[in-house]
Amino acid sequence: MIILPKLLYVFRALPLNLPRHFLVKVQSVLTSYVWNNKRPRVPRKLLSYRHRDGGLNMIHVQHYYWAACLASLSESFHARPTPQWLSIEAAYMEGHDLTTLLWVPIKDRPRIDSPLASTVLHLKIWDKGFRSFTNHYPISMATPVESFRYLLPHGDYARWAQYGVLNLHHFFDAASILPFETLCTKFKVPNAMFLSYMQIHSYLKAQKIFPTLSAKVPLLSETELFCLDSHSTTKAISMYYRVLNTPQKAVTWTFQKSWERELEQSFTPTQWATAYMFAVGATRCVTLLETQRKILYRWYLTPDRIKKYMPNQPDVCWRCSLAQGSMSHIWWHCPTINSLWKDISILATEVLGMLIPHKPEILLLGMINLP
Repeated sequence: MIILPKLLYVFRALPLNLPRHFLVKVQSVLTSYVWNNKRPRVPRKLLSYRHRDGGLNMIHVQHYYWAACLASLSESFHARPTPQWLSIEAAYMEGHDLTTLLWVPIKDRPRIDSPLASTVLHLKIWDKGFRSFTNHYPISMATPVESFRYLLPHGDYARWAQYGVLNLHHFFDAASILPFETLCTKFKVPNAMFLSYMQIHSYLKAQKIFPTLSAKVPLLSETELFCLDSHSTTKAISMYYRVLNTPQKAVTWTFQKSWERELEQSFTPTQWATAYMFAVGATRCVTLLETQRKILYRWYLTPDRIKKYMPNQPDVCWRCSLAQGSMSHIWWHCPTINSLWKDISILATEVLGMLIPHKPEILLLGMINLP
């Protein structure tokens, strides 16, 4: 909390393209401090994820820098009256509207001969994070209909705004594009707009947008809703940082595979998310939180791991000396420790008034939702 405001001041006061080596250096300094100049024992990428994604919410400097820049860009959507710096940027846009160009794919975006450095930076960062901002790549459902003049130059698309059809999502319901007759009824669109409708329909079909539609996937993402709502009170930096720092698809880490292999069962992403959040908010004891994470990450050096770099050391369990001292044996299967888990299961069932099964995924990993 002491470092972030200082970084934020630099990022917001100097809206210029910071060298990558500077961001890497800052990240390296923070990482070295966390690990006390030792080799990291947890993937660095994992550390910066949110708790629900298995991480520890450690700052990701580059994503924070991008979020700060995107927050400045968002003022073009929300700031009223328009700040002077946005008016200066607009003077160098050669008649183009930045809030329209953002939604145009890079290959179709018009060339601007002398844009300001801040404009170039904002477009560059927006393009890098665009896959995270939309549910329907490569064409966002928040795309202004007016921007189709860059995609299909020989059409009359400005007229759609006269009938309240401002953005692409107005052409759709949850899972399909609306028939032209439905648009006519809903927005009072005249039949003369049918040709324009078919041009847009054909373009979207060529871009393979229709297969991405699903009733389970909202037309507009959180970021798109934020950009379209001029009265939004969402904190821009926090929202962009969260979106950029959220994995786009489920990631299976090595420690997950190891637990599933040793416990001889598979766990769903929902179960892992439950395990990640088990201790968050349940206690303020840092030691308990740290221990729970170390067990999940398989942090502790067990006999079988020690033997890999110290061949002279035995790899049997140091409690029972009956089996190999793997992580699952040391923490669960060992007869000496398993009796303790049985007692914990009985006690927790009595105290909570609900059945707490004697299972490793519940008692050891925390895959349970408690009241």
